[in-house]
Amino acid sequence: MPECPSHWIRQHWTDLALFGLLPGAFLLRIYGLDWDHGFFFHPDERQILMVVAGLSWPRDPLTLLTPHSPLNPHFFAYGSFPIYLLRLLSSLLAVWRAEWASMGRFYLLGRLLSAFFDTLTVWSTYLLARKVHGRFAAILAATFVIFTVLHIQQAHFYTVDTLLTVLVVLAVHKAVDVARGGRLRDGLMLGVIFGMALATKVSALPLIAVVIAAWLAFGWPQPRKGEKVWLRLRSAWHQVQSKALRTLGMAAGCFVLLQPYAVIDGYHFALGVGQEIAMARGWFDFPYTRQYIGTVPYLYHARQILLFAMGLPLGCLGFSGLLWLFLRQWRHFSRDEAVLMVWPVLYMAVNGGSHAKFIRYALPILPFLSLAAAAMWVKTWDMLGKARRNQGRCPALLMRWAWGLLLCGVLLATLFYAIAFLNVYRQVHPWIQATAWLCQHAPAGSSILTEYWDDPLPVQGGISRGGCPKEYVFITIDMYAVDTEARLENLLDSIEASNYIVLSSQRLYAPISRLSECYPIASRYYQRLFAEELGFQLVAAPAVYPQWLGITLLDNPRHGLPLPSPLLLVASQPKGLVLHLGQADESFTVYDHPQPLIFAKVTRLSREELRTLLVP
Repeated sequence: MPECPSHWIRQHWTDLALFGLLPGAFLLRIYGLDWDHGFFFHPDERQILMVVAGLSWPRDPLTLLTPHSPLNPHFFAYGSFPIYLLRLLSSLLAVWRAEWASMGRFYLLGRLLSAFFDTLTVWSTYLLARKVHGRFAAILAATFVIFTVLHIQQAHFYTVDTLLTVLVVLAVHKAVDVARGGRLRDGLMLGVIFGMALATKVSALPLIAVVIAAWLAFGWPQPRKGEKVWLRLRSAWHQVQSKALRTLGMAAGCFVLLQPYAVIDGYHFALGVGQEIAMARGWFDFPYTRQYIGTVPYLYHARQILLFAMGLPLGCLGFSGLLWLFLRQWRHFSRDEAVLMVWPVLYMAVNGGSHAKFIRYALPILPFLSLAAAAMWVKTWDMLGKARRNQGRCPALLMRWAWGLLLCGVLLATLFYAIAFLNVYRQVHPWIQATAWLCQHAPAGSSILTEYWDDPLPVQGGISRGGCPKEYVFITIDMYAVDTEARLENLLDSIEASNYIVLSSQRLYAPISRLSECYPIASRYYQRLFAEELGFQLVAAPAVYPQWLGITLLDNPRHGLPLPSPLLLVASQPKGLVLHLGQADESFTVYDHPQPLIFAKVTRLSREELRTLLVP
């Protein structure tokens, strides 16, 4: 007898809802995709695109298996899989139109791929949540992921984080299958996904623990009275050891296939990975990680996730849900939930304690926070429903209504934040706005003082792309240089010779101002510059913020800095209701909505006057 259509719809309404939501999720992720007009303002994206553009097929096939092969990326900070994937797709498109082989076009293809991967994360989160916590929790978790701001932002860059995240979620999903059924084919598929993730970024290495936990969960014996836990662990491992090693072997084989030069050019691979680990752990001093000196491990990441990556309402629900799952697991062991919890807990333990705390590092745990939030809400909703039936109508009904209103509030706040953040991509990039100002007001031949370790302004490339065709004299100074007499003289020379001082972003003045004891002259320079005491006045400060319906979410890069505010900055604050979120992580603002500051020389001070101002 055929199934009644209405019954089928009741059984599969969440699947239908998901397929209705996925196109919307993709549109959010491709909105304003050409946000930087092809100037490649994201340095990691720029590096990946340059590596992709430099790849070619070797004329001599014998060189293919040597470190000198033109297919060797010679870049191992990230995995080779996303690099080869973009090169392959751009080459296929170039058969149709030759311009797709150029870096000036295939960056859009890369961003489309990133948006596609993040949309797949929505789908894979739904599948994982449905398998472990049911359909209602699944559609709720997917909805949370759709409107999570960090997902939307990272989809606008072709970096490796969106691909890594979807592979992690798919790996955990397949690990749950392994824990349930122990089938070798599921284990081998888990190995393939693990290998792909590892060839995307080495930070996927904690998936080893997910693989082992999945097989141990399957082989875990029934408890016997008085039997030690370690004896059960040994028994379980003995039972599944062969299959677990095959899974790891498949992962290793897939990794080598997708990143062959990790083996062929092993020295440079180890060097690149080692440098990334040293950077993350703070073992070596890199200028772009000095911003994290003095930040509190774990708490810094938690604050960035709560205020910026997810928004406070969803972030609080996510962390509460994760704690709820942990306590629930502690009281009532579940194989599925035990496997699901391994990745977020282990990844947060490793990543949260790192020195480098770029906000994008949190992306692979956000789907699990969304899943935990959905699971806790649905379980509590069901419990309140049972209490209403068993213990009386009024109190439980009121609590259920309150719990429902809480969900509505979280969804509305998250939706508002997502739409407000799209304002970043609706507006012209602030660096292009600053370029237009300089092109209009700065005479040709003007001397512009820029900073090493930051992108110089005005951007070059022609007015049709947002650049400036005028010729300027660029003076570049390294503000991280050690304070010596020679360094002071160089700074004085630069100030005297400049007509304009351009601070493209907070990349240097923010960490240096916080580390005034290490950089006394540089920090004093910024204090005097912001106080407009060096003969320069702030004349332009274009800014773009998340904004909608007259409400601005202000992620102020100068929040908490010991710097005065020039009059123009005070006068140019956003109008309407402004919610001050405090200081966001530098990498959250500096790529797509930094605030450049342009100071013009209005008074020429003598060298001795400048020296008096800069030397304490």
